[in-house]
Amino acid sequence: MAVKCKMALTSQQRSWCVLEFHKTKSVVTVQRAFKLKFNVGSFGGYVKDSVYVPPLPATVDELQEGITAAVNSVTPDMLQRVWSELDYRIDVCRVTIRGHIECV
Repeated sequence: MAVKCKMALTSQQRSWCVLEFHKTKSVVTVQRAFKLKFNVGSFGGYVKDSVYVPPLPATVDELQEGITAAVNSVTPDMLQRVWSELDYRIDVCRVTIRGHIECV
């Protein structure tokens, strides 16, 4: 089964993926580690990274305003990428007969 890449990777990221796969022999393990190492692939992470930047919100109202602004800044393209990632993970679940999907 061929895996389609949903984003353009740098040379460093490609090399890291190859070396990590050589060590682990697991596509899923490489995907999980990649997202942690390069901080990609999470809608919740996008909102969190947009809100928790210095200066940090000092009040609940400021926090709510930051979350609202982050959600309002989401583009249709971002939503499409999240949907594509969810679709891909469901396919992986179905093909590998696993019943678990990590947060998108």
